[in-house]
Amino acid sequence: MKTGFIIKLTVLVLLITQAVRAEPTPAQQDFAYFATLSDGKQSLRQFELTYQILAGLERQDYGDLRIFNSQNQLLPFSISQTEAQIYQNNDVYNLRFFRLADNSNRRSGLHIEFGENSTRFSFNTVTDNPEPNYLLIENQHQNDELQSIKLDWQQPDTAFSIKVKLESSDDLQNWQSVNDSVTLYDLKYAGTSLLQNSVNLSAANHAKYLRLSFLPSSSFTLQIEKISGEYRHNTSVERENWEDFALQPGEHPNEWLFNTGSLIPVTKLEFKIPASGLFYQGSLYSKNDESFQSSTLINRHHPNFKHEVKRALHRYPEYRTPEQRNNWRYQGSVTQYRLLTASGEIFSAPIRVPASKDTQWKLVLNQPATLLPEQLSVIKAVWHPVMVTFLAQGNPPYKVFFGNEKIAPFNAALPPTINNVPIETVEAQNIKAVEKVVVSNQQQKLKVAMKKINWQKVLLWLLLCSGVLIMAVMAYQLYLRMNQKKD
Repeated sequence: MKTGFIIKLTVLVLLITQAVRAEPTPAQQDFAYFATLSDGKQSLRQFELTYQILAGLERQDYGDLRIFNSQNQLLPFSISQTEAQIYQNNDVYNLRFFRLADNSNRRSGLHIEFGENSTRFSFNTVTDNPEPNYLLIENQHQNDELQSIKLDWQQPDTAFSIKVKLESSDDLQNWQSVNDSVTLYDLKYAGTSLLQNSVNLSAANHAKYLRLSFLPSSSFTLQIEKISGEYRHNTSVERENWEDFALQPGEHPNEWLFNTGSLIPVTKLEFKIPASGLFYQGSLYSKNDESFQSSTLINRHHPNFKHEVKRALHRYPEYRTPEQRNNWRYQGSVTQYRLLTASGEIFSAPIRVPASKDTQWKLVLNQPATLLPEQLSVIKAVWHPVMVTFLAQGNPPYKVFFGNEKIAPFNAALPPTINNVPIETVEAQNIKAVEKVVVSNQQQKLKVAMKKINWQKVLLWLLLCSGVLIMAVMAYQLYLRMNQKKD
């Protein structure tokens, strides 16, 4: 009987120890913000994390997010980032193109010479003829989806730009516009070559013929080697979100900073250049804001520093030391421009970067060395939506709680079999306005008191008291046995 009591007491001590060491289950008042989800009917539901929610999260892995039902029960969920669908079975074919009749050449000011491997075009401005010059292109692969055409040319010295328009037809009589106005150019600017030789189609095209109209503004000779078409068998839709950020001066005259203020996974940056004639060239860097890494910051003077480092590496794979967080990481070179040519304005394409949740960004310019206030560009950051899929259990309303730098990631994610269900079986949800979590004075005092408790000391005292109690019971049993022998 007494031995059984000792065993039960030992088990109780072990349970208490495990309970103290275990991560506490978070409650709604442990978070900074919440948002209510709209009503639905299906069990599997999905919603998109807005910029405001991403700004309220404090962990890079979005681990400080929870979903509760009206009974304050945690619901299983998974987080995924949508990505651009990759075109499959891409093929590039050379296209046949035809010269115009001689009288058309003379009327339009376009002279065409056919060589063995290429074609030379001599453009001459004709002031009394408003009609454009054009080439006729045969789409030999019309059963596939033509996405773009590319002109390969040789232009030894002379820089040029020219406007073109692309139309399509099946009978050479009725023409439909495919792309109203595109500027092709081959320029040399600030020691950099700027080239645009492709015309993208606004939609997949199956027409038999294409007509490429040229609008030359000066006389020059262009030697075209070939015209090719890019065909794709599957269409694709790329969902993107955009957010504007202003550039702020950095420590040096050629450094410019912007802060996203949110854990958005940036994949692309576009410069909204305020005026023509501006050309930016330099390098791009990024790093994390200190506030978004506080969940993995470990005090070097902690008595169990090595143990805490191992624990952090296990719980927070993105853990980095303060020195690593302060280092700017190179994201690539930058060439952005807005230039005025004889054929109109030309703009650079957006900059693609590896998907990054960094919040601080730095642009170091080589050209120009300094920027005037009226030359500052607005940065458009692009990211693919972050989606949350959850299982609607219990009673609504369902609420999303987030914002807690100390919390551990949720370990009750949806199983892979549910994550892979067709998208049409998942019901879309809307997020209502984000609100702050209001904590009562009593709860706030309790929360502060719990933070002040040194749980390691509590655990040590529990173990010490339990050991003393066990020793006391054993000593008492020994005392009883000794009295029995005397009797």
